[in-house]
Amino acid sequence: MINGSEFNKLYAKENGVSQREAAFTCESVFRLLRKLLYKDRKSVRAPRLGVFRLCRAPQKRVRHPSSGEMTVTPEREIIRFRQSETSLDFD
Repeated sequence: MINGSEFNKLYAKENGVSQREAAFTCESVFRLLRKLLYKDRKSVRAPRLGVFRLCRAPQKRVRHPSSGEMTVTPEREIIRFRQSETSLDFD
């Protein structure tokens, strides 16, 4: 797995731009994705990659790992990603 700065370096090298431009572009894409999902409540279909959508995760009972105490996690919103069948066909 690579981290964000490694991704930016690879993006910059692939596209012949500076690392600063690459970081700005990547951050802009993720900022827009977050806005569309959380603020505008829209699903995002990325061609040949998959679909991002906002879902509700119901509350559930969980056990604290160190104390063993049972608690209830609140209902929350999560992003689900469903991979496209053609996502592995990148050249």
